[in-house]
Amino acid sequence: MSAEQQQPCDWPSISVLEQPASHHRFRYESEAPGSRLGGLLYGRSGGKSSCVRLRITGLDPDRHKEIVVLGGTVNPELYPHPYYMAGDNCEPNGLFCYRRPVTATEMTVSLEKVSLICVGKLGAKLAAAIRKRNELGFNPYGKNLQDVKYTSRNLNQLRLAFQLHFVDKDGALQASPHQFANAVTDVVSDIKQLVKLNIDSVLPPEGSLCGGQDVWIYFKDPLPHEDKSQYQVSLCIPDTDLSQPARIEKLQKHLLSIVTPDLRQTLIGSNFSCERLRGQLVVKDLRSEVDSCLDIVLTDSCGHCGCRFLSQDAGPQSKRKRPAAADQNLNSAGDPAVVDALRSIGLEEDFMAFLSNP
Repeated sequence: MSAEQQQPCDWPSISVLEQPASHHRFRYESEAPGSRLGGLLYGRSGGKSSCVRLRITGLDPDRHKEIVVLGGTVNPELYPHPYYMAGDNCEPNGLFCYRRPVTATEMTVSLEKVSLICVGKLGAKLAAAIRKRNELGFNPYGKNLQDVKYTSRNLNQLRLAFQLHFVDKDGALQASPHQFANAVTDVVSDIKQLVKLNIDSVLPPEGSLCGGQDVWIYFKDPLPHEDKSQYQVSLCIPDTDLSQPARIEKLQKHLLSIVTPDLRQTLIGSNFSCERLRGQLVVKDLRSEVDSCLDIVLTDSCGHCGCRFLSQDAGPQSKRKRPAAADQNLNSAGDPAVVDALRSIGLEEDFMAFLSNP
């Protein structure tokens, strides 16, 4: 049966089986070459194994030899978009091109290792990217290119459009009618426009360079991910390269519980020789690469034994009377409300033991 003799129901059609994640961190062009490609576009189902998937139906191995799926970026109104695709089955020009023999009446196309690459948003760089995209000729919805104008403000949302072609048994490239040949995803937005990662406070506000200390980091807004592996926390000394990762113990809606790293080996050979240092806790969202930081005071004494290692010339610690304000703070820990709070996070026994041996 020739392509002209096929009935509408006989045409192969393409549809989106799994939508892309609604937010994505677009990669920079410098990250696209070679093995540095990262920030893969995940599917709406979530998880690192998810991806955009397409379904092709209405195939007949007796009539259809191969399928060819082309894909590219369009804006929410379906005009060609200057951002492009990179990764598996992606051409150097930024289009997705998938070609496979027809082996069944239905096939699935998975974009497992594909990233979306952003371009320069200003002046000549943006103009060159728009011109390059228009020259590709991939305009599946036949939009008038003169009707859209891109600026740095309207580049942060796009869709992925796909077009299905097939090779018949005679070796001729065919296309299904428009309503069967095209598929477009939901809108994908720049995750940097969404993620809010603002540290509100840190408890306790002081830490030991010896590490091993439980610290609670509170955030002003709910954390964007429920998986603690999506975050990285480090303790660093500002204006230096001194930094060590902390261990994340627990994640809650507005809270990260961490165990601080030991910075003593990091500081050996440095010029620091004071009792108190200004440190900084840095929390990074690995998916969006958005980070937030807050200062924390670091002392050179061990929180368990009181030994000091930076102030080597300071001599033994004096038995100074604890400041009245400190006594007041410690005594307030006996308040039932505080005890209940400590009990809820499993620290009541350790803290009460500390109070009994100041």
